[in-house]
Amino acid sequence: MKIEFKNIIKSFAVKNNHDIINVLDDISFEVKNSEIFCLVGPSGCGKSTIINLMAGFIFPDKGEISMDNKLVNGPGPQRTVVFQEHAIFPWKTVRGNIEFGLKCKNLSKSKINDEVNCLLKKVKLESFADRYPDELSVGMKQRVAMARAFAVKSEVVFMDEPFASLDSQTRDILQEELLNIQIELKQTIIFVTHNIDEAIFLGDKIAVMSHRPAKIKEIIQVGYERPRSASIRNQPYFFELKNKIWLSLRDEI
Repeated sequence: MKIEFKNIIKSFAVKNNHDIINVLDDISFEVKNSEIFCLVGPSGCGKSTIINLMAGFIFPDKGEISMDNKLVNGPGPQRTVVFQEHAIFPWKTVRGNIEFGLKCKNLSKSKINDEVNCLLKKVKLESFADRYPDELSVGMKQRVAMARAFAVKSEVVFMDEPFASLDSQTRDILQEELLNIQIELKQTIIFVTHNIDEAIFLGDKIAVMSHRPAKIKEIIQVGYERPRSASIRNQPYFFELKNKIWLSLRDEI
């Protein structure tokens, strides 16, 4: 799904007084079908606001957001969000969480079971299918959240720092799993992160944002083809991109 973010301005009123916080200042960008588009920027610059706008949870003061030339005017089934906090149902098992969205699609029980088993294998949770969230590690919970988001095969997946709370080893593994799933399902992904390495490893394009009220400082074409292996993290070009993005961000922090 192609996404267009056109001249977006967004502000918020501060509770209990008359102050206005200007968050986004005339932001525009375009995401092509099946791209992974990463957003990096200083804390509080409006990255999550962009996710919420594209998901249809909030609306811009000015500008237009469209997906395949249709204006976004609210949440829709073709869009799924994965938040930093895994937000899985504590009263459902791993299998129950993953199959939740599939049950709304009028699929047969056997088809749902096949889809869930496939995703359990992809995120390496087959042996934990009947466990409840309080029996899982933080990394496992985020695997469940990711599998649940991809289960419904929506056209766009918004991911708001989904790996931020994970240790570096688990984070690297989940990044690779995310790329493998995206290659198979060919979904468009908008990915918010503070981690420059993560943005380069995952992204086809990286939008570098300024401090608030945010503008897009530059959009960087990563240049790596998919599939990608962990070895690109050690390539000189990877370090060049990392340094370029860091220099662009440094003055904004």
